[in-house]
Amino acid sequence: MLGLQFATGLALDYNQAVKRLPVKPRLRFAPSPTGRLHVGNLRTALFNYLIAKKHGGKFILRIEDTDRARSKRMYEEEIEAGLAILDLFWDEGPGVGGPHESYFQSQRNDLYENAVQRLLEGGHAYRCFCSPKRIGDLKLKQRKNRRPPRYDRKCLSIPVKEAKERADAGEPHVIRFRLPDCGEVVVHDGLRGDIKVAVSAMEDFIIRKTNGDFTFDLPNVVDDAAMKISLVVRGEEHITNTARHLLLREALDLGDVPYLHLPLILDRNRRKLSKRAGAVTLREFVEMGILPRAMRNALAFLGWHPGGEREIFTLPELLEEFSIERISRSPAIFDPERLLYFHREHLRLTTYDRCKPRFLHHLSGLNAEGVTALKHEDLAKIIFDEIVESGAYFSLASRMFAFLDSRFKPTRAARDWDAHLLAEFAALWEHVPAKRIAGKPQAAKKRVSDFLKLSGEPKARNLLHPLRLALTSEEKGVSIYLVLALLLPKIVAQRIHTALGA
Repeated sequence: MLGLQFATGLALDYNQAVKRLPVKPRLRFAPSPTGRLHVGNLRTALFNYLIAKKHGGKFILRIEDTDRARSKRMYEEEIEAGLAILDLFWDEGPGVGGPHESYFQSQRNDLYENAVQRLLEGGHAYRCFCSPKRIGDLKLKQRKNRRPPRYDRKCLSIPVKEAKERADAGEPHVIRFRLPDCGEVVVHDGLRGDIKVAVSAMEDFIIRKTNGDFTFDLPNVVDDAAMKISLVVRGEEHITNTARHLLLREALDLGDVPYLHLPLILDRNRRKLSKRAGAVTLREFVEMGILPRAMRNALAFLGWHPGGEREIFTLPELLEEFSIERISRSPAIFDPERLLYFHREHLRLTTYDRCKPRFLHHLSGLNAEGVTALKHEDLAKIIFDEIVESGAYFSLASRMFAFLDSRFKPTRAARDWDAHLLAEFAALWEHVPAKRIAGKPQAAKKRVSDFLKLSGEPKARNLLHPLRLALTSEEKGVSIYLVLALLLPKIVAQRIHTALGA
C-alpha cells in the first residue's frame, strides 16, 4: 500500500487495546446496507461482539446508510436477521433503541452538517467546484505520467467568502477535507503496533457530495465519538481510512480512540475475499442449511485461534476462550471445506428438536404423500438422522431423498438387468405388510436376504444395483435398505414394473 509502513524497532503489544478499554467497553458493528452480508462483515460483527461481551460491555449495531442511491431496506433487514441467526444480539441499535438514537446515519444528518460547518470555519475543509470531468481528466493524465492520481487542490486557492457566495448561489460543489501539507499519520493499531501512513499517499478527500450526501468518513467519526465507542475493530483494508479518521478526529477535537484492524480474509487461492469478487454471503449459507453455530465457529477461526487442539466451540465457550492477544496478524483463509467440517461436528452435537424449524424448511418442497407409510414427523426425523450421519448440508436433504416425492419418475431398465429376478422381487415385495418395514431398514434387509436365498441368486449386487436405479434413479445414495423401508411396498413394485417397461 503506497505510503504505508510499519514503524521499525517497535515491540508489538497485543494487549494495548485491552489496556485502554474502560471497565465496560462499547464496541460497534457498523455495516452499510448496500449489499448482502458476507464473510468479512460477519467476522467483524462476531469479533466486536466477543470483545464487548468478554469485558462486560455493550455491543452496538449502527446502520451506515448515508449512500441513499445504494442503500436498501432489504439489506437493512438482512443485517438484522443475519445477526439474530448467529445469536449476536445487540444492546443498542435498530429495534432496541438506546441513549444515542437514531442508530441509522440517514437520520443523523444534522450532526454531520454541524461538523462540516466546524471544519469549514476552522480551515480544515473547503468547497470544491471542479466538475467530475475535470477530476477524471486530471487523474487520467497523472496515471499516464506514472504519478499517483491525486486531486490538485485547485479550489483551495478560492477565497472563503467567494466560495461561500458561489455555493449559496447554487453552484454545484463538494466539500473536501484539507490534509496537512506534509508529514505522516501514525495509526496505533492494537495488533500491529504503530503504522505510518504518509500524507502524500492521500488526497484531500470528499466529506460531502454534490447532492448533499455525506461520504463514509465523516459520519463514521462523528458517530463513534457521539456513541462513546471505546475500541474500533474492523478489517485491515480500513487502515488508510483510519489515518483519515484520525485527522478528522483531531480537527473536530473529538479525542482519541484505539483501533484494531483484523487480518485480511483470503480465499483458497490466497486472493482477497470480497462481495465484489463473489464472496459467499450469509443468505447463501442459510439456503444451504449450514448450522448457525457452525458458521459462527468457522468465523471465529478466521484470524483467531485458542492456542490448543480444540476447535469446536459454542457461543458461551467462545466468550470464555476469546482474547485479543490470540488474534493473528496473518491473512485468514476461508475454505468452504473447513466450513463443512464445522457443520458436521456441530451437527453431531445437536438434536432434531433444536433444528426442527430450519430443517423442515429444507424439506418443504418434498411431497411424500401416498409414497410412504410413515407420518410426516417420523419421516423427517429419519431423514434428519441420515443427514447427521452423512454430515451433509440441510439443503441436500430434498435431493438425497428425492425418490420419496410423489412426482418421482423412475429410470428405464438397462439391458444388463436381470428382468426376471426384478419381476420376482416386485411380486414378493408388493405383499410385504407396510407396517412391518416402515422406517426399519434392518427389517427390509432381512427380507431382501431371505429373497436372495430363495431365488438362488449368489450375488446380491445383481439385485441391489438395478433395484437402486429403479427406485431412486441414482447410482449412489442412502442405503437401499432404507429406501425400501421408506417406500410403500406397492410403490416399490410399481416402480420396478415401470422400469422394466411392464
